[in-house]
Amino acid sequence: MIKKKETQLSFAQLQVNKCLDETNWLHKIDDLIDWEPIRQKFANLHPSNTGRPAYDPVFMFKILLMQQWFNLSDPQAEARINDRISFKIFLGMDIADTGPDETTICNFRNYK
Repeated sequence: MIKKKETQLSFAQLQVNKCLDETNWLHKIDDLIDWEPIRQKFANLHPSNTGRPAYDPVFMFKILLMQQWFNLSDPQAEARINDRISFKIFLGMDIADTGPDETTICNFRNYK
């Protein structure tokens, strides 16, 4: 089963978190929704423990939500995730992390 990646926050991330506006729309949505039941629904997407570790399904699902909310294509989503701190925070990324490429986003959306 794929679990949420637990990481220690970097010094830079801690500083950014102090500066974030808690009234940010994405911040409110993230606090409002319990993502665990959604993670459990996606648990069978990648049942095997072989191969390269997959992205957390909730992480990828959040990208699909942002694409709908902000009317983003796959290439635009890739670019915005790597450019906007608010997107990275919503996705649970460290500000130094790079998001998935457009093909990964497309493959997740079209997975059957």
